[in-house]
Amino acid sequence: VLIFGAQDTTSSALSRILHLLSIHPDIQTKIRDEVREKLRNQRAEGDFSGRLNYDDVMALPLLDAVIKETLRLYPPVPFVRRTAVKERTIPYAEYDGELNTSSVTIPVGTTLFVGIAGANRLESVWGPDAKEWKPERWLKDSSIDTNSRLRLPGVYSGMMSFLGGGRSCVGYKFAQVEM
Repeated sequence: VLIFGAQDTTSSALSRILHLLSIHPDIQTKIRDEVREKLRNQRAEGDFSGRLNYDDVMALPLLDAVIKETLRLYPPVPFVRRTAVKERTIPYAEYDGELNTSSVTIPVGTTLFVGIAGANRLESVWGPDAKEWKPERWLKDSSIDTNSRLRLPGVYSGMMSFLGGGRSCVGYKFAQVEM
């Protein structure tokens, strides 16, 4: 399941990224320029391999922003199903200008559907443009208004695309590098 899941979800995410870049040629050009600049710097330092290593790729802010925003808005797995094996009380929060916390008890045998895509598009977390693809929201100098006090409990960049906690995706770093 791991190999199939990893290949299928990564190829799905890559397909979505390529599609989005094809309809946003300005961002595609900026990423190309970002990569070319990094390669120029490598050549200036005497490295003529024409290949970027892991650290070089991880240091490309726009490419990173495009990957994060695509995974936020279009997670390859839009929901997961879980069945409670123990009764648990789960805290949750609602935000309507104020942060209100509460909890709900989940009985044994209850099947829960975790809406990953829905959580990643919450306006209370991501702002009024939560349903729009805007990679610039991940850049440091972004003027996009997100509620920085609220974060989802995901293992990757405060979003639920790879879930969170003990049942999070064990291969999320590998998937990130693969993309």
